[in-house]
Amino acid sequence: MAFPSPQGNRIAILQPNVYVGQPKESYLEIEQRIYLEQNFKNVYGILKKEIVNYDWIYDFTEIFDEREDLLYFDFCHLNEEGNEIVANQICKIVEKLNIK
Repeated sequence: MAFPSPQGNRIAILQPNVYVGQPKESYLEIEQRIYLEQNFKNVYGILKKEIVNYDWIYDFTEIFDEREDLLYFDFCHLNEEGNEIVANQICKIVEKLNIK
């Protein structure tokens, strides 16, 4: 699998969700879990192996692993606190790019 090089200073992010990493998610009732979980694990497993070869793709799948906060509304949508955590990480990446 190959990803085309972006034009300019673009970045890509492998977004977090409850099926990858170890986020706190036991409080969620996800009706489609049986269908979604294995698909996400399979696809993200492939992507995580491939993106290590690209310095413009960032893996956020484990961004919530050490947190006890309740950050998800469902399997992939975040509340205000979760979005702020992701936004802060993106800002750190952009700041580093602007220094180069």
